[in-house]
Amino acid sequence: MHLPIESIWLSSRNGRRKPNKTTAEQDGAGNPENVACRLTSPIRFSTLDSWSRSHFRAPDLRRSPQKMTDWKALLSELSEAVMSLESFDEDFLKAFGVPGLTESDRESKWLGFPAASETEIEEAETRLGIKLPPTLREFYLVSNGWRQIDDFIYEIVPVQKLNWFKDLDPVFCEDCTEVNELSVARSICLSQKGDATTLLIDPENRTESGEWIVGAWASWYPGFECSELGFADFMIRKLEECRASNNEGEQDSDGQA
Repeated sequence: MHLPIESIWLSSRNGRRKPNKTTAEQDGAGNPENVACRLTSPIRFSTLDSWSRSHFRAPDLRRSPQKMTDWKALLSELSEAVMSLESFDEDFLKAFGVPGLTESDRESKWLGFPAASETEIEEAETRLGIKLPPTLREFYLVSNGWRQIDDFIYEIVPVQKLNWFKDLDPVFCEDCTEVNELSVARSICLSQKGDATTLLIDPENRTESGEWIVGAWASWYPGFECSELGFADFMIRKLEECRASNNEGEQDSDGQA
């Protein structure tokens, strides 16, 4: 039995944390160009097309700033959903350098890894020079990285391999002038393996609750479009999409029978 999305949320946190200001509020201008997420001219890297518009839409059930995610429940459900996809192929992932599954992983249907320690997360934050957003920290305290989340993104790197996009592609960042290009240049890479797709998280583009917004670049589409979702909501959306895809596959099989 699948857990309903609501059950992935735990009880309210004690107290209320004041949400961080959005980029536009910090600039004090409210100019849409300050938070624009669309590139008007093609560049060497790009993001997802209509696929991203449907896959990065706002979730039906918003996470409250006062509620924390039950990451173990969410990731267990996501593992089962991804491994049930018709397209899931462990050998294909290994060809991209993604660590293979252990026998225990296969038996338990688990795509994650052992948890990172608080010390390892703090060391990464010191190296990056910034404190990671709460839901990303919570994720790493349950699983230090991830294998596949959909047909385009084949990993989430362990916390030790988080890096700034500007350090991974300094040549691109030297020529950044557009607001959208600058957003990519200032982002941290959450993945480096996928269908010519890189998962990014932008510390200066935030949700109302202060979570950093997730986005993706793909080399097969001109333009940039961000998700408008924090990390936890992004992963919840991935679970919803995988379930929907598996349900469609079951319906197709029933129809052919």
